[in-house]
Amino acid sequence: MNPGKPLVQVLMPFSTLIGADDQPCELVGHGPIPADLARDIAADATLKRLVYDPLSGTVLDHGRTTYRPPTALADHVRARDVCCRSPICRRRALDGHLDHITPYPDGPTNDKNLHACCGHDHRMKHAPGWGVRALPDGRIQWITPTGHRYHSRPHDYRPDEFPPDLPPDTAPTRRELPKDLVARLERLERDRRTTALWDGEVIPPDDNEDPPPF
Repeated sequence: MNPGKPLVQVLMPFSTLIGADDQPCELVGHGPIPADLARDIAADATLKRLVYDPLSGTVLDHGRTTYRPPTALADHVRARDVCCRSPICRRRALDGHLDHITPYPDGPTNDKNLHACCGHDHRMKHAPGWGVRALPDGRIQWITPTGHRYHSRPHDYRPDEFPPDLPPDTAPTRRELPKDLVARLERLERDRRTTALWDGEVIPPDDNEDPPPF
């Protein structure tokens, strides 16, 4: 892997990768992309195999072809979560921390007690009045100082469950992506706007500005 290249994550079914179908794909941090663009990106990429439960959509196992992979446990947790596990955050797991839900050494270092957490929410978790705990069904419960409870779930890998859009957060910005990929994304957006106008929907133009800080 060229250390000068930005790290780009694409989620796509194996059947779409090999050209058997054109199921929905996702450029993490930028939203849905068509299957042909996802295959073009994958042609010059390091691939990781992900096996997910077709009923729940959660990741069960994964493989890797990277030369120097991180630990298997860290890979598994980041693949399972994809984004920060705060219920209101969509920052990429790759850009954040792996946090012990029950602090070490009281809590074990395993997939049940680790979750992806961005720096902001990691600090907030340890602030007075906040509580976080893992539930048996894989959800993580966040308890606010006012006693309100919110839940987050592992990422759902079933194609029909891809979210319609993801804010950029700390994913590579347009200026950091390869120029040919930026050009294709811009053409895709122009096509979407044209289709929307025919359908009577108004989509505001994208000024390609970086997102504001969290």
